[in-house]
Amino acid sequence: MYQGTGLDLPLMEWLDNYAYKAEEGLDQNPHLATKVYRRLAQRLIEVGTGAALLFGTVKTETNLILAQEMQTAGLRAFVGKLSMDKSSRPTYQDSSTEESCKSAEEFIHRCRALTAALDSHQRLVEPVITPRFVPTCSDELLAKLGELSKRKSTRIQSHLAESFGEAKWVRDERRIEDIQVFKKHDLLKRGTIQAHCTFLSSEDLDELVANETAVAHCPLSNVYFSEKPFPLREALDKGVSIGLGTDIAGGYSIDILNSMRHAVATSRMREGSRVLESNLGAATGGEVKSLAIEWKESLFLATRGGALALGLEDSGVFRAGASFDAQQISVFDWERQEGVGVLDFFDLDSEYGGLTMDMIEKWWCMGDARNRTAMSPSRLVIPPAPRHAPSIPGRQLHGSASASQSPHIQPATGLESSASSVVNLDISDGILVHDVDAEVETMASEEITAVGQVDDIAGEESRKSLRDQLRRTLSKKEHTDPHSLKSMASFVTEIKTTVGLSFILLPTLSRPDIWYILKMARGDRSNQESIFGSGSEDELSSTMGIIQALISVFFDDGDKLRCINAGPLTITFLLRSPIYYVCASTWGEPESVIRSHLEYLHMQILSIVTASQLRRIFERRTNFDLRRLLNGTEPFLFSLLSRLERDLAMATSSLHCLQLDPGVRSRVADTLVPITKMKDTLYIILVAQGRVITLVRPKKHSIHPTDIHIIVNTIHSPSIYNSPAAASWIPVCLPKFNPVGFVNAYVTFLRKPEHNGVDASSTDSGVSGDKQGRPSGRALDASQQAGQLDAGIGLVCISGGGDFETVRGWCDAVAEKLNSTGLLDSISEVINSGNAQYSVSQLGIPGLRHFIYKSRPHVQITFPVLEDPYEEIEEKRRIITMYQVVYDAIHAKSGQSGPLKLQYIRTEKEIVMGWITQPFELYIVLSPRMPKTAVINAANSVTRWVQKEEAKLFLRDAPVF
Repeated sequence: MYQGTGLDLPLMEWLDNYAYKAEEGLDQNPHLATKVYRRLAQRLIEVGTGAALLFGTVKTETNLILAQEMQTAGLRAFVGKLSMDKSSRPTYQDSSTEESCKSAEEFIHRCRALTAALDSHQRLVEPVITPRFVPTCSDELLAKLGELSKRKSTRIQSHLAESFGEAKWVRDERRIEDIQVFKKHDLLKRGTIQAHCTFLSSEDLDELVANETAVAHCPLSNVYFSEKPFPLREALDKGVSIGLGTDIAGGYSIDILNSMRHAVATSRMREGSRVLESNLGAATGGEVKSLAIEWKESLFLATRGGALALGLEDSGVFRAGASFDAQQISVFDWERQEGVGVLDFFDLDSEYGGLTMDMIEKWWCMGDARNRTAMSPSRLVIPPAPRHAPSIPGRQLHGSASASQSPHIQPATGLESSASSVVNLDISDGILVHDVDAEVETMASEEITAVGQVDDIAGEESRKSLRDQLRRTLSKKEHTDPHSLKSMASFVTEIKTTVGLSFILLPTLSRPDIWYILKMARGDRSNQESIFGSGSEDELSSTMGIIQALISVFFDDGDKLRCINAGPLTITFLLRSPIYYVCASTWGEPESVIRSHLEYLHMQILSIVTASQLRRIFERRTNFDLRRLLNGTEPFLFSLLSRLERDLAMATSSLHCLQLDPGVRSRVADTLVPITKMKDTLYIILVAQGRVITLVRPKKHSIHPTDIHIIVNTIHSPSIYNSPAAASWIPVCLPKFNPVGFVNAYVTFLRKPEHNGVDASSTDSGVSGDKQGRPSGRALDASQQAGQLDAGIGLVCISGGGDFETVRGWCDAVAEKLNSTGLLDSISEVINSGNAQYSVSQLGIPGLRHFIYKSRPHVQITFPVLEDPYEEIEEKRRIITMYQVVYDAIHAKSGQSGPLKLQYIRTEKEIVMGWITQPFELYIVLSPRMPKTAVINAANSVTRWVQKEEAKLFLRDAPVF
């Protein structure tokens, strides 16, 4: 705000007239603070800064905004909340010493909570204890901050001996030097970074070394606010840990490259003064080491030196296993034979294609942002112009994957596809557990422990013949009956083999009339049994023969079968011992999507029958009839299938929360915190419209989105939702939490819509069906879909113990409190008024039709309702499939060579773009006539809108117990 102003004033006057006033203004205006800190993050990235030590203001909330903006931008930031119980501006200071200590500790807790849901490699923001400097801190405050840093293992930053006036102020008031004040209160130690230090003696530098305290050297700021420069050469020779800084507002440049130049220039002026004063060294009686530093040393101080000063041992260095914090610098264009940006190389040997030290030095002296062509992947702000891929047929968007054409998504003429690569981004651990690898590849342990065997079909020649025939059959272009798969049955009519595995065969979700759930018992084909199915016995027998043949051929070769593509037909296999899941699809979704659906189905089955129970059963009896365990579970499975078809949260391994005022959500969450005697409580979840309102969990304990989806699907089954009982106890296995045991779920619906007399099968699955809940293939119209989502407000308490009465009594008390405080009415009003969702028109972005925004730290998504031109069910399915294709390509889930950071597809009907950064993923649909610049502008506008509204859209900082 005040960068480059008031630089003619002494330090203490400048603080009074500019710094304190501006910081107080930020504390009074959170919107301004967000704007300022967001711009700061952008500026830091523009100048190539990947890590920064900085502080904000006195107020905790303002500094949390600063921390959040740094994390969102992908910057590693050490953020300090100023502690000052004394000030020359009475309106700008902590109200008391006690309040200053309390707010400092609160900031540490809340700042760490911002990144608690991330893996350690992705926690970019850390809190720093920040006494501004000695003149603004009492001895009592400094002593308590020293104790707090030790108790919370937190870094410390401050200003030390910055100017003559500041040093004299401390000397007059405390009767000792300020370095001794810091040491006295345990604030001069390993993990402390002191800025400036220009008025330190040689003995003081030794003190820094002895106490392992680092220095942030800000040469430009010293020019304006210190009467003498920092003794850089002496400090380096003594072994002081030093990193370069800019002081941001205490100068006119935040570019660390300029700080490198200023550091060298200042050191050379110091050396020049020394030489003049010593009459070219004659007075010393011997050789004297120069006080100047070289440009290479400044480069070290700006990179590795800064990392070491901050305690980042694995940063600032190219080493296996170290953090890849780097810039890509381009100094010469070898194709054009000319320098990049302002760099000219007229005398460069055109025959030589290497980089010389002279070229690097020229960049150090003259280079600017034009030479910075890339930063480490987490710093992506604006996607570069997409790189055009070669023209490709159909929907094949990436190298080796052979995407099949879909009868529902016709390839457009002039289809345009672009992609940009990025290394994989890894996240994990918090309110929700991140799916860092949603690929559902069969694990080696599962293959080893698979029950049963495959009998020898014949000799090697017979097996070779079978494999050849299998390949020929699957490579045929025509498939006369893809619904029953009979066209594939002819080549397996003579196969008689046995497999001690269970099989579940599913079709594409868009064709619910051709699915089977089957169990294959050990023995001959006469022992095949259908658990559930919609085909005739002949079709069932034929299909089972095909599946047996496919599995046995690969199993016999010690191989595993993942997927078969044959024209429009895709057959996908997933082994989750002792069950084989098989899906035959003609819809055209990527293989990873089908495998994800099969994995969800497996999770739902495990919620009914634990993995250990399933394994024990088949170890004892390989011909066990699985129908005995799964009988009556049809509504759960059919409901799940329909959710998988339409649920974008399940497709992105994330959570979709109910849009709600953050104040209401916070009050609801506080109400749900359990009493102390409910020791076995695991999770407490409030849901509405099939979406989570809030979730309360134990401290340092997370829940996987898959488990939440299983819970939501289970409690909305007809037998539970339509039960006349006020509440239900359900034993359920949460596979991601513990796949081998059950927990107890207490479910009660606090509010139900008046029109809840919808048929159970349609309410649960989204498609109409027969009395058993089997899908018939007729999709619900828009009004029915809206009705099915209005599933009331439900309270779920998951407990690992058996104290049912305590849980029941507590839930009744919670229901009463939510009623009496009006919170249930507030939630119902939001739902009934339609404010629980939003339309794309509310964003006011030209050409925008729809989007999915995933907050990676929160593991949550948000998206508007699907409107014209995606109101019809077929169009909805088509655009969802397009989303799936882009998501698959971005994450490289179907065998692509690597993940992407940007995927761009233009068809005759729309543009679909996927964009992944460290803090978010964005999938956006726009008018096909928009130019790429407008597409990128629209994407940035969407991200800004979501970040502005994220308090309503996402579940953040839910209480723990």
